[in-house]
Amino acid sequence: RDLRAKDDSKRMAQISRAALKVIAGFLFSRRIRGARVLKRELTSLGPTFVKLGQAIATRPDVFGDVVTTELATLHDQCTTFSSEEAYEVLRDELGDEKLCLFRGATGQKGSKFWEEEPIAAASLGQVYKARLKIENSKDDVVDVAVKVQRPGARGQILLDVKTLKRTIGQSSYFEEIVNLVGDTLLEEVDYLKEASNAKEFATIQRDCKFVVVPRVYDSVTTSRVLVLEWIEGQSPKEIANDKEKLLDLTNRAIQCTIAQLLCSNVLHGDPHGGNLLYTADRKLAYLDFGVLCRVKPEQAQALLNSSVHIVNKQYRDFVYDLVDMEVLDDQKVSVEEVVEAFDKEYSQNANLSDQMRLNNTMMKLGYVYKFNAPPYYTTLIRALAPLEGYGLSADPKFNILSACYPLIIKKMLNPQPTSDTRGPVRTFLSLVRNAIFLLSTVIRGILWGAIVELVRAAKKLMGMGPIGKVDADEKGCCEDEDG
Repeated sequence: RDLRAKDDSKRMAQISRAALKVIAGFLFSRRIRGARVLKRELTSLGPTFVKLGQAIATRPDVFGDVVTTELATLHDQCTTFSSEEAYEVLRDELGDEKLCLFRGATGQKGSKFWEEEPIAAASLGQVYKARLKIENSKDDVVDVAVKVQRPGARGQILLDVKTLKRTIGQSSYFEEIVNLVGDTLLEEVDYLKEASNAKEFATIQRDCKFVVVPRVYDSVTTSRVLVLEWIEGQSPKEIANDKEKLLDLTNRAIQCTIAQLLCSNVLHGDPHGGNLLYTADRKLAYLDFGVLCRVKPEQAQALLNSSVHIVNKQYRDFVYDLVDMEVLDDQKVSVEEVVEAFDKEYSQNANLSDQMRLNNTMMKLGYVYKFNAPPYYTTLIRALAPLEGYGLSADPKFNILSACYPLIIKKMLNPQPTSDTRGPVRTFLSLVRNAIFLLSTVIRGILWGAIVELVRAAKKLMGMGPIGKVDADEKGCCEDEDG
């Protein structure tokens, strides 16, 4: 007990020193300087505070644009721990018998079977490239990514959450953030859970021809060690100067994100650029499956409706969609007042891109009207925001809402069948509901794109065949490159 109390006091002193530096940074420097100090100190305090900073980065409506923009780069700012420590974790978790599967693949003794330095570092662990000998096989050797948990990560998270709760007292908003960060981290720190998530995500994406999900090697995976198939590819940063590749990656990532949202109702929980790879055969590889974000069907439908409404400048309907999305609480604020404020604010940002106009408007109104931020909503923002940046870098005329729009229309007119005996009826009713919705937007907004899609859907339903190219993969939510 005395030892725990000493640890608590020591950690509290570290947090207090960091807090004083941050306060001084904001008081005696420009706001951007204070934001940089905040990022540095959060990084120095470890995984819990890195994740806390990432949560703050999704709420510009509360913390402001300068702070959230600076904290958005926290993904890439994690310090490494020594390879000797990583090897000790690996040996403790796998034992000599399992380690022989790595050593046998390379003929190396000790810890020399993997590359000396990690190829990536995150707040909870770091990744090495290694060679693995497949069990019960004489010759099969494969390249793998070995993710090793940071020593003491779980204990540090528990201590930090406890300390933060004691510090913030009864501040309900910050307590909500701390609880969310703590729950998320404790889920991410279990690599067996991440392995399960990777398998689930692979199952969801199995019909999507251009998406790659690495295989899990269960025999050498534990709660602190995760071994995955090695995927060769380039990150968005590495192809930044190749406009064609970057735009292709962007369009594929948008298509896959919309498909995740509307078809499976399961989103990749941490979709920043460091977790995406563009392969030599023009496929999109996802990495890091610590958290999967689940979306209620009614929330997905509301998001779908809102996308159509914002593109067609039907702002009143868009605000009512926010209620269905559980972003706006109509029991606490007047929806009509928010409609008026949204129309005014959105019109004032006409010089910005559509996504920036929407982000700025939502940020300002979110602060005034206390918008909620459900996990799926912040995940979607985190997924689409960097994609717009990649698209604009490749093509200054890129418009992410326009890129999403045809996919949304197609999903509305091609609802996924359900597995129960009433599936065909539900599919038909869903199609009718969505067609009526689109017709109503046509009548009010002259939505010509929807008319074209309605004609295509009608011809297909009447057996006249589709117009244009045929989808290569009718079963999947995603289409391949010719779809």
